[in-house]
Amino acid sequence: MARDLNPITGSWYLDLDKDIEFQVIGLDEVEGTINIEYDDGTAEELDLADWDEMDLEILEDEDEDEDEDEDNDDNEENDDDYDDEDYD
Repeated sequence: MARDLNPITGSWYLDLDKDIEFQVIGLDEVEGTINIEYDDGTAEELDLADWDEMDLEILEDEDEDEDEDEDNDDNEENDDDYDDEDYD
């Protein structure tokens, strides 16, 4: 079942039929093509019509995940600076 996901340059997707992850590296709306790159560096050009037929899931951006982890680490460090006695 194809999902209605628009290609977003820089975003990672999972092709659910092939179980392959790829990133959209370019989009040409005039030509109706999408350039993608797989984990192994292989690049491919897809037609928008082919994209629309694919069963895709958008993946979270790895950079955002790292940023969230760093933010959580910062908050944990800050929590250590306060004693429960300070709030009595």
